Amino acid sequence: MKINTSNILFICSSLQPGKDGVGDYTRKLAGTLILRGLDARIVAINDQHLEAETLQEDQCEHATIPVLRLSSRLSWKKRIEAVKKFVAGFNPANISLQFVPFGFHLKGLPFAFAGRLKQLGLKGRWHIMFHELSVNKDESLKFRLWAYLQVQIIHSLIKQLKPSCISTNTAIYKYRLEDMGYPTNLLPLFSNISNKTSAGNFAFDQIVPAYLSQHRQDYIIGTLFGNFDFKSWNIRSLLDKFSYGFTRKRIVVVSVGKMSSGGTYWEQLKCDYPQVLFLRLGEQDAAFISYWLLHYADFGILTTLPELASKSGSFMALKEHGIPVVCKERSLLLKEYDVPLDDFLTEVHEDRSFELPQRREPVACLDAVTAAFIGQLELPARRALENHI
Repeated sequence: MKINTSNILFICSSLQPGKDGVGDYTRKLAGTLILRGLDARIVAINDQHLEAETLQEDQCEHATIPVLRLSSRLSWKKRIEAVKKFVAGFNPANISLQFVPFGFHLKGLPFAFAGRLKQLGLKGRWHIMFHELSVNKDESLKFRLWAYLQVQIIHSLIKQLKPSCISTNTAIYKYRLEDMGYPTNLLPLFSNISNKTSAGNFAFDQIVPAYLSQHRQDYIIGTLFGNFDFKSWNIRSLLDKFSYGFTRKRIVVVSVGKMSSGGTYWEQLKCDYPQVLFLRLGEQDAAFISYWLLHYADFGILTTLPELASKSGSFMALKEHGIPVVCKERSLLLKEYDVPLDDFLTEVHEDRSFELPQRREPVACLDAVTAAFIGQLELPARRALENHI
């Protein structure tokens, strides 16, 4: 008996390019699998970015990928019917659920989600990739209850879907899932931003302020992405290092991407640290971000816990472009997990001297992650074949 592992159906929440990190990740992984000779399709089953109720199209990422996008406004009955029609004749041997709770419910509480997936009637082996597990239960009673409910949803997903393989992207999440009783594979992220940008682009140069583009050698540039919140890292422990005399060059801290929170804190820091320049470039496309990292970023700033760096698409983008990254000190509360510090990270200690790390060789992660993904799917298949024999 031969078990087919060559066709894979991915299920994620959204596939609006550039608007959903998990969707971008899924598209890139599916395209790379197709290049390796496998057959992959994607269903975005709760697409909050879709104007129409349904959209069946081809999306391109290394290869052409058939996708079905279903609006979050569409009834679940119609979504289930649409998915059945989309996979008819495809008969996926593997169904990979790319799970992040807030992708399938605005409050991160998709209680009926497992049952609705069962109604799809898919006969292949389930794989679940947990990109996130739950909110931080240490913040308040509300968050403890919230986290408890999200953990119950995880139990429901696993018990109803009975996945042959479970993966997650951080050692801490792996430990937590295994504490729940579920053996879990570690599958790190890769960057959604390619480092293949050409050396020069006139349009890109127009976005960069003239004082940087014309006098690049006079500045040391740090780059961070997304939200900026002192609760994640009180970045003053870093900025305090950049006092007068730290270097003859001026330090620039640059924010790239949408800053939906932390804007007030950012403005306060501008006032408190006049020796440091603060620049917001806002939302940019992947090509510009790669160009910026290749030509302007000297170091990155990780605004989340260093123990969770491997789940950060921003960190992986910096790593794949060879950019060293500074971060807060590791948490004593997470010491029990014994998570090694990624060698691209440099901790900033309030009471110790500090030197900026040097640029590194870029690290290509996509091929390694793709090979690991295939291996994790094939192992249960090989065991099933052995048991049949």
